[in-house]
Amino acid sequence: MFSVLIDTHDHQPISKSEQYLAQAVGYIQHNYSFSTLKVSDIASYVGIDRTYLYRLFQESFQLSVQDFILDFRLGKAKSMLKYSDHSVGLIASSCGFENHSYFSTIFKRRYGVTPLGYRKNSHSLPSNHKGSI
Repeated sequence: MFSVLIDTHDHQPISKSEQYLAQAVGYIQHNYSFSTLKVSDIASYVGIDRTYLYRLFQESFQLSVQDFILDFRLGKAKSMLKYSDHSVGLIASSCGFENHSYFSTIFKRRYGVTPLGYRKNSHSLPSNHKGSI
C-alpha cells in the first residue's frame, strides 16, 4: 500500500487525498525516530487539518495516525532486533520510544513476545525461515 502511495505513474494522476497521504507517510518515515512527533506536526507539514488527516488514514489504512506511527516504529524496531546487535534500549530510543519499559510492553502486546525473546527466536531459526516471523 505504501509503495502505491509513494510511486506515481506518469500517465495516471493521483488524487489530492493520495498526495496528502503520500506526504504524510513520507514525513512519518523520515521523522519516526523523534519521540516528540505529533499528528499536528504531520498535518501542518502536509498543509491540512489534523481531523482531515485522521479521516484519510482511517479510510486508507483503517488506523488512526497515531496507530500508524506506532506500527511503523514497531516494524523498524523489529527489523533492528533481527538484523543488529544494538541493545533493546538503544533500539527503543532510535525508534522514537522514550521509555524502554513502555516499548517492551507494547512490543510484547503486539507480537506476543518480548523484544529480547523476539531477537532470540529470530536468530535461532534456520536462515531460510527467518522471514516467517
